[in-house]
Amino acid sequence: MNRPTEELAPAGDNSHQMREAATLFMVANQDIYVDGLTRIISEHPDLKVIACTSPTSDCHGRFAEHPTDVLMVEQSVVQQKLKEMTFDELFAPFMQIRPGLRIIIFGHEMADPFIRFMLHAGAHGFIDSSTSPKLLGIAINEVRDGGYWLGRKSLQELILAASEMDRIVERGIADKIECMQEALTKRESDVLQYVLEGMSTREIAENLCLSEQSIKLHLGHLFKKFEVTNRSQLILMAFKRVCPVNNMIQLFRSSLDRRNIALGRPPLIADPLADMQ
Repeated sequence: MNRPTEELAPAGDNSHQMREAATLFMVANQDIYVDGLTRIISEHPDLKVIACTSPTSDCHGRFAEHPTDVLMVEQSVVQQKLKEMTFDELFAPFMQIRPGLRIIIFGHEMADPFIRFMLHAGAHGFIDSSTSPKLLGIAINEVRDGGYWLGRKSLQELILAASEMDRIVERGIADKIECMQEALTKRESDVLQYVLEGMSTREIAENLCLSEQSIKLHLGHLFKKFEVTNRSQLILMAFKRVCPVNNMIQLFRSSLDRRNIALGRPPLIADPLADMQ
């Protein structure tokens, strides 16, 4: 992600001049701001507005006639449409026509919660009315090339929010680990640590100066406390108990098997905890 500073493209930078111009399709309510924005974009030699259309029912058809690299949608249009449909429903028709389409939202003083929601949903860039003509071209090309673009203030807010979330997650994990350890004896906790490191029963016994039989006994206690029947399940259940996200294992499997699940097929990866549910 580029930092939104004028210094990103020093004077005399010809990096964009030798390549094909980025093509743009704009969906917006026609007004002076949109007309001015369209004119400024058109003045960039490496940007080309193919069409600027109102958010009517035929805008998908117009886009199909002229699919572009970047879809730019006015903030007010998005906010109005999201009252009637989801982000995916709003943009899926465009994405089906042009897979890999990059999406930019533009408008006036976009609120940080709106930007965070749109980023999470799948938007790639945000341009407000205060963006300079020079920075406008940099932003659009950055998004066209696979990057993301945020205004300085929004970027700072996201960094602060991410830092705070890191602290919350770390504290949550630490609390869950402490709670889990309270249910284990010192030896059980030591054995679990070595199991999580991938050690065999013999290796654990050597490290703890105990017999293999004693280690097996402690493992049996751990299996009972975690309600599992083998080491693999023990590792997964320990992870599940301290993970700050619910159903992380199932989410991980679903992500890996997204294609099969989308086609209605059973997942390739069996759920190691299925017989415990």
